[in-house]
Amino acid sequence: MQQYSNANSYAECVLEFARTIGNRVALKSPEASCTYAELADRASHYAAILRDLGVERGDRIAILTTPRVDSVVLLIAMNMVGAIWVCLNPQYRLREFQYVIEDAQPSLLFHISGFEGRSYLEDVEALRERNPCLTDIICLDDGATPGKRFSELKAVTGREPFEMESGRDRRFDAAVIVYTSGSSGNPKGAVLPNHGMMERGRGYNKNARGAAAPHRWSRLEVQPDLRAYRVLRRRNLHLSRWRQPGDSRDNDRPCHLCR
Repeated sequence: MQQYSNANSYAECVLEFARTIGNRVALKSPEASCTYAELADRASHYAAILRDLGVERGDRIAILTTPRVDSVVLLIAMNMVGAIWVCLNPQYRLREFQYVIEDAQPSLLFHISGFEGRSYLEDVEALRERNPCLTDIICLDDGATPGKRFSELKAVTGREPFEMESGRDRRFDAAVIVYTSGSSGNPKGAVLPNHGMMERGRGYNKNARGAAAPHRWSRLEVQPDLRAYRVLRRRNLHLSRWRQPGDSRDNDRPCHLCR
């Protein structure tokens, strides 16, 4: 029987697996892959960047991205710091971005520069002008941005290593905010705590024991509970930026929490 972690947060899971199965592949995409040990190291580095940007426990950070290794590492890093991931669907239009930012009031916005031929530069510039809560805007790639580039922040040397606070119960800390589709009114932000995310991951494990194929994502933004599914099961998470039309395999279905 395959065992999984009893940790109560993503970050604790990753640190545990880095110690026990550090050489096993944790994340894999067409562009990159990393082991659990590498994931823990990178997440700690990213957590130090967030700390130096002034991010504290309970702060909200908006993320506009597609599935990629860096976005998963950033999720773990935010969980280390205690910050809350606010999902921005790359298929949103400006008014939808604005609704979520205005409602959630994040202090940072991480974004990709474009997706499927669409540039986000004008949208991101508009969000910066309209939302004084955004103290920093950071581009995850090297494309156009009105803010900073994450690659430049990662290249800074001499940062003090990040150390997670030990001995604190993180089960009821908020981890992620996802927004409903708004079919019955304005979209509502659902706050998902660590313990709920982890239990959902354990539920996926129970339903998928013995599955041989890596879990693949649709092209949408985060599917954070599916990340717990892979991390808890000590298997690799295979990132897919595109779901092939007509592909109805269970291992490739979108998360029902995100649209």
